[in-house]
Amino acid sequence: MTDLDIVVEEANRLIGAAQLEDIVYFETSVKRNESAVASDDAAGELPVEVKVAQSESLDRLLVRISVEITSPAAIFRVDVGAQFLLAEAIEVSPEVRTAFADNSAMGILMPYLRESLLSLAARLRVPAPLLPLRHSPTSQPKAS
Repeated sequence: MTDLDIVVEEANRLIGAAQLEDIVYFETSVKRNESAVASDDAAGELPVEVKVAQSESLDRLLVRISVEITSPAAIFRVDVGAQFLLAEAIEVSPEVRTAFADNSAMGILMPYLRESLLSLAARLRVPAPLLPLRHSPTSQPKAS
Protein backbone atom coordinates (compact mmCIF):
# COMPACT_ATOMS: atom_id res chain seq x y z
CA MET A 1 0.00 0.00 0.00
CA THR A 2 1.39 3.44 -0.95
CA ASP A 3 1.16 6.59 1.11
CA LEU A 4 -1.51 7.90 -1.25
CA ASP A 5 -3.70 4.87 -0.54
CA ILE A 6 -3.67 5.14 3.23
CA VAL A 7 -7.16 4.91 4.72
CA VAL A 8 -7.57 6.67 8.04
CA GLU A 9 -9.74 4.60 10.38
CA GLU A 10 -9.36 6.50 13.64
CA ALA A 11 -10.23 10.13 14.24
CA ASN A 12 -7.17 10.50 16.52
CA ARG A 13 -4.89 9.75 13.59
CA LEU A 14 -6.77 12.30 11.49
CA ILE A 15 -6.41 14.97 14.17
CA GLY A 16 -2.65 14.51 14.06
CA ALA A 17 -2.62 14.62 10.25
CA ALA A 18 -4.81 17.73 9.79
CA GLN A 19 -3.66 21.34 9.97
CA LEU A 20 -6.08 24.28 9.95
CA GLU A 21 -5.53 26.08 6.65
CA ASP A 22 -8.37 28.62 6.46
CA ILE A 23 -11.68 29.81 7.89
CA VAL A 24 -14.26 30.55 5.18
CA TYR A 25 -17.56 32.41 5.61
CA PHE A 26 -20.30 31.33 3.22
CA GLU A 27 -23.10 33.46 4.70
CA THR A 28 -23.70 35.93 7.50
CA SER A 29 -27.06 37.64 7.61
CA VAL A 30 -29.54 39.16 10.01
CA LYS A 31 -32.94 40.73 9.58
CA ARG A 32 -35.36 42.23 12.02
CA ASN A 33 -38.00 39.83 13.21
CA GLU A 34 -41.17 41.60 12.14
CA SER A 35 -43.40 38.74 13.28
CA ALA A 36 -41.79 38.59 16.76
CA VAL A 37 -42.07 34.80 16.86
CA ALA A 38 -38.97 33.43 18.52
CA SER A 39 -37.73 29.87 18.66
CA ASP A 40 -36.36 28.31 21.83
CA ASP A 41 -33.40 26.78 19.95
CA ALA A 42 -30.73 29.19 21.15
CA ALA A 43 -31.60 28.67 24.81
CA GLY A 44 -30.97 24.92 24.67
CA GLU A 45 -29.52 22.89 21.83
CA LEU A 46 -27.80 24.75 19.05
CA PRO A 47 -29.75 24.19 15.80
CA VAL A 48 -26.65 23.49 13.74
CA GLU A 49 -26.24 21.72 10.43
CA VAL A 50 -22.82 20.15 9.91
CA LYS A 51 -21.39 19.18 6.53
CA VAL A 52 -18.06 17.49 5.94
CA ALA A 53 -16.40 17.18 2.53
CA GLN A 54 -13.07 15.86 1.31
CA SER A 55 -11.30 17.21 -1.77
CA GLU A 56 -10.92 15.02 -4.86
CA SER A 57 -7.16 15.20 -4.37
CA LEU A 58 -7.71 13.72 -0.86
CA ASP A 59 -5.42 16.32 0.73
CA ARG A 60 -8.05 18.64 2.25
CA LEU A 61 -11.15 18.46 4.43
CA LEU A 62 -13.83 21.13 4.75
CA VAL A 63 -16.05 21.12 7.83
CA ARG A 64 -18.92 23.54 7.45
CA ILE A 65 -21.51 24.55 10.03
CA SER A 66 -24.62 26.60 9.45
CA VAL A 67 -27.10 27.86 11.98
CA GLU A 68 -30.32 29.84 11.87
CA ILE A 69 -31.59 31.32 15.12
CA THR A 70 -34.83 33.23 15.52
CA SER A 71 -34.91 35.58 18.49
CA PRO A 72 -37.68 37.98 19.49
CA ALA A 73 -35.74 40.81 17.81
CA ALA A 74 -34.07 39.24 14.76
CA ILE A 75 -33.44 36.21 12.57
CA PHE A 76 -29.73 35.30 12.39
CA ARG A 77 -28.07 33.06 9.82
CA VAL A 78 -24.38 32.12 9.86
CA ASP A 79 -22.62 29.57 7.64
CA VAL A 80 -18.88 29.16 8.29
CA GLY A 81 -16.33 26.50 7.42
CA ALA A 82 -12.87 25.35 8.44
CA GLN A 83 -10.55 24.03 5.75
CA PHE A 84 -7.90 21.57 6.86
CA LEU A 85 -4.78 20.56 4.97
CA LEU A 86 -3.84 16.92 5.49
CA ALA A 87 -0.19 15.96 5.94
CA GLU A 88 -0.56 13.56 3.01
CA ALA A 89 -3.30 12.51 0.64
CA ILE A 90 -5.40 10.03 2.60
CA GLU A 91 -8.90 8.70 2.09
CA VAL A 92 -11.05 9.48 5.12
CA SER A 93 -14.10 7.34 5.83
CA PRO A 94 -17.44 9.11 6.48
CA GLU A 95 -17.44 7.83 10.07
CA VAL A 96 -14.02 9.34 10.77
CA ARG A 97 -15.06 12.62 9.12
CA THR A 98 -18.08 12.75 11.42
CA ALA A 99 -15.99 12.12 14.53
CA PHE A 100 -13.42 14.70 13.41
CA ALA A 101 -16.15 17.31 12.85
CA ASP A 102 -17.73 16.71 16.26
CA ASN A 103 -14.54 16.38 18.31
CA SER A 104 -12.16 18.85 16.67
CA ALA A 105 -13.65 21.15 14.07
CA MET A 106 -16.62 22.30 16.15
CA GLY A 107 -14.27 23.58 18.84
CA ILE A 108 -12.42 25.59 16.21
CA LEU A 109 -15.56 26.96 14.53
CA MET A 110 -17.63 27.92 17.61
CA PRO A 111 -15.69 31.15 18.36
CA TYR A 112 -16.21 32.29 14.75
CA LEU A 113 -19.91 31.50 15.00
CA ARG A 114 -20.21 33.42 18.29
CA GLU A 115 -18.33 36.43 16.94
CA SER A 116 -20.52 36.53 13.82
CA LEU A 117 -23.72 36.46 15.87
CA LEU A 118 -22.46 39.20 18.21
CA SER A 119 -21.38 41.37 15.28
CA LEU A 120 -24.68 40.92 13.45
CA ALA A 121 -26.67 41.75 16.60
CA ALA A 122 -24.60 44.89 17.16
CA ARG A 123 -25.38 46.11 13.64
CA LEU A 124 -29.12 46.00 14.31
CA ARG A 125 -28.69 47.06 17.94
CA VAL A 126 -30.56 44.01 19.20
CA PRO A 127 -29.56 41.45 21.85
CA ALA A 128 -27.33 38.66 20.58
CA PRO A 129 -28.69 35.13 20.92
CA LEU A 130 -27.27 33.08 23.76
CA LEU A 131 -25.42 29.94 22.71
CA PRO A 132 -24.55 26.87 24.73
CA LEU A 133 -20.96 26.77 25.96
CA ARG A 134 -20.26 23.63 23.98
CA HIS A 135 -21.93 22.02 20.99
CA SER A 136 -23.20 18.54 21.73
CA PRO A 137 -23.64 16.45 18.59
CA THR A 138 -27.32 15.61 18.22
CA SER A 139 -27.32 14.53 14.60
CA GLN A 140 -24.83 13.04 12.21
CA PRO A 141 -23.00 15.48 9.94
CA LYS A 142 -23.67 15.16 6.24
CA ALA A 143 -20.62 13.63 4.58
CA SER A 144 -20.08 14.55 0.96
